[in-house]
Amino acid sequence: MKVEFLDRHKDEHGVQPICDALAETSAAIAPSSYYAAKSRPPSARGRVSPVVWWGFGAGVLADEGVAVR
Repeated sequence: MKVEFLDRHKDEHGVQPICDALAETSAAIAPSSYYAAKSRPPSARGRVSPVVWWGFGAGVLADEGVAVR
């Protein structure tokens, strides 16, 4: 989530200034952490469509007798 935020705003403000501003919040992230996250391949969960995960969760809930809309 922090990485996506930085991606959306880095062209306008730059990575370092955003990280400096976030350092005063509970959403602090170091520039090195941002660049490390960008250089890693997506996780297995990140490669699966959110629709697939929602469908899986709905199936599990249906098996437990919970109505899913």
